[in-house]
Amino acid sequence: MERRINASQPGLCPVDMSLNFLRLCHAQTCGKCAPCRIGLGQLTVLIERVLDRTAALETKGVRGFRKDYEEHILHGRCICGLSHPVLCVSTCPAHVDIPGYVALVREGRYRASIRSW
Repeated sequence: MERRINASQPGLCPVDMSLNFLRLCHAQTCGKCAPCRIGLGQLTVLIERVLDRTAALETKGVRGFRKDYEEHILHGRCICGLSHPVLCVSTCPAHVDIPGYVALVREGRYRASIRSW
């Protein structure tokens, strides 16, 4: 799971990804043993409560992404949206501030930025 999160694009919520991964695992189990049949369902309910902001801090028992879970429980938002506010800026291979450049073009100040290159 950690590799999948690390390989994913920035801005994806690890709490939401965990929930979707649990749902996938639960859907693919044979359902013969209690840990899969009951346990994955209970974990899904717990993470849904975190995302719905009905969980308490005592509800969760996670080691990884603790700050993400706490942010969801306490403030109802995802940290990934705060750390990567504009995806096209944070993932641009040329490190160009695309929204800033578009704003310059809109104001008619794009020629000055071209001359500085």
